[in-house]
Amino acid sequence: MTPPPAVEAAARLGLAVEVRDVGPSSSMEEHEAKLGLAPGQLCKTLVVHRGTDDLVLVVVPGGRSLDWSLLRPVLGVKRASMAQRDEALAGTGYAPGSITPLGAATPEGRSWPVIVDEAASAMDRIALGSGVSGTSVLVDVDDLVAALGATVAAVSRPA
Repeated sequence: MTPPPAVEAAARLGLAVEVRDVGPSSSMEEHEAKLGLAPGQLCKTLVVHRGTDDLVLVVVPGGRSLDWSLLRPVLGVKRASMAQRDEALAGTGYAPGSITPLGAATPEGRSWPVIVDEAASAMDRIALGSGVSGTSVLVDVDDLVAALGATVAAVSRPA
């Protein structure tokens, strides 16, 4: 079986990940329960437009929502928006529901900037998409931030 794309990307970064294939889930909460994780440990990777052809990946724990008033100053912009499903796929190479900052890149191979929400950074380990539906990767948050050169900032609020 071929490893999920996030595993190969993590290996290139020298980042250790644990792969868990639990199959399809109907919600983040169901997927988190199948993974045996505490609430909020499963994180979603949101694809945000900072400008034309300028995306940023934002890692936010489940049970939390992006807070635009907190995110815009971190991005240094007055306006930002969520990428549409087709834009997220084209911009990261991953289908929505499996998007991960690990290996997400422009068609030219340039990595997108990553912001890890402060609520996620407060945990030791989080689960992320792997690039394959139903499969997640668990990773040490501090190692993830260091490997990606990610910015840690408070950009979410409870849902």
